[in-house]
Amino acid sequence: MTRHDDQIPGLESRLRKHYRQLPKVEAHVEQWLTNAQDRHLDRRRPHRLSPLVRTASALVALGGLVGVVLHWVPRADALAWAATRHTPILNRLAESFDLPGLSALVGSQKVTPLDVTARHNGITVQVMGAYADSAQTLVFLRTTQGSLLSLPQQITLRDQFGNSLFPNTAAWNSQSHQGYVDFSALPSWVWTPGVRLTLTIQDLGTMTNPAKNVYAGPWQLRWIQAPPRASRTISVHSQTHAHGVTFSLNRILLAPSAAVLHLSSSTPLNITPAIAKEAKGRKPQFTITRIGTGKTIPLLSASGGGTRTTLMSNPLSPGQYVLEVSWWNQENGPWELPFTVPR
Repeated sequence: MTRHDDQIPGLESRLRKHYRQLPKVEAHVEQWLTNAQDRHLDRRRPHRLSPLVRTASALVALGGLVGVVLHWVPRADALAWAATRHTPILNRLAESFDLPGLSALVGSQKVTPLDVTARHNGITVQVMGAYADSAQTLVFLRTTQGSLLSLPQQITLRDQFGNSLFPNTAAWNSQSHQGYVDFSALPSWVWTPGVRLTLTIQDLGTMTNPAKNVYAGPWQLRWIQAPPRASRTISVHSQTHAHGVTFSLNRILLAPSAAVLHLSSSTPLNITPAIAKEAKGRKPQFTITRIGTGKTIPLLSASGGGTRTTLMSNPLSPGQYVLEVSWWNQENGPWELPFTVPR
């Protein structure tokens, strides 16, 4: 309130007293003073919006919210369209690579067929299909010429929320100019609103010199990724000790495309050049065997650091298994870790 506002009540009182003392006070003077006071108070009171203005404002706000949602959330009809495409080219691509589990994955029609292309400097790159679950993300590609470089700085996969994935493994057929790249898994929470992926390829090389940037990009390809099928994680309490080293199998992620086993050791793996050279003549370091049938489950990858190791294998159906660690540092095992995959 200003200084003039403080003076208004006293001024009003003096005016009313003055006009009451006049011999002939007109009847409308008192009303005039009252109306003047009401107009002053009304100027200080915030105005309420009319129902029409409030409705229009709400619609504008709702429109803005819908715009934000449509920016972040993929369209459901695009997902349905992608899921109805045919898969013969993906099956042929899978057959061209002699890699465990890949043919079974594509042949089961779990990979979403796509036709996403980008052209730069006369070279076209096409995403033919993609697959994602809680274990891994696979992208199937082909080019008109050049070979895909799987170096982390050359190819990245990113969702609309800014999560970036870098390649773990890759395979490429130089004759057909097609192959696939295996990325790590997307965070589980991004599947709630849906996922829109962007693949960026900085350069293409050749099979004779794959590390050389023969064809300069970039190529950017965007698509909506179909949601993964159900997966689950089971806790495992399997432990073994030998040669002063203790191994523990802690948990297993069971995804449609693979199983991911989380293993820990009491001492870190120490690979020196001499040990690495000697290891080339040894049997595989890790083996998963199904008890009863003796069937070996193909391993897709192994990674880790320090005392933690992550193994990815073909999908594991319900049954009893044993994970064997054949050697660790300079010691030959075996260390055997039995576990059960429940129904």
